[in-house]
Amino acid sequence: MRTFEEIRKNFHLGDDEEDMLRRLAPLVEPQADQIVEDFYQYLLEIPYAAKFFQDPDRVASLKRYHRAWLMTLFQGPFNEAYFQRLMRIGQAHLRIKLSAHFVYVAMNFIRQRLHMTLAEIDDAEREAACAAMDKILDLNLDAIARAYHQAEMRRFFLS
Repeated sequence: MRTFEEIRKNFHLGDDEEDMLRRLAPLVEPQADQIVEDFYQYLLEIPYAAKFFQDPDRVASLKRYHRAWLMTLFQGPFNEAYFQRLMRIGQAHLRIKLSAHFVYVAMNFIRQRLHMTLAEIDDAEREAACAAMDKILDLNLDAIARAYHQAEMRRFFLS
């Protein structure tokens, strides 16, 4: 299994990108609640996904969790513990039998919304800001999807 440091290097997520992400946090934070609300509204419009959101208390808890995750994209710290949390997110999705497809769909939605948020940045910084954000989103998706890949490998070898 790859270490977080190796994955970071493969994505070329360096100190400059991490600094950029931290500078973006104050821009994203005031919009985080709305992004999460829109995200859940989007998921509720998909019949397969909506079945996971029937309990209002559970939804409220998940919204808080997703908001916290959203902000860690910009605040870090980007270390092995961060990577392990992402792996646990993937395992939780796998445990509830959420199709991997919807992990990708969800990440696409978040990426689009964050790109809209970054449109407020002046042109000189926007390219670097979007590149750093795309790297951390891709790294998150890689780590979360890893649980699905590992489960598939176990099924393959056990059969």
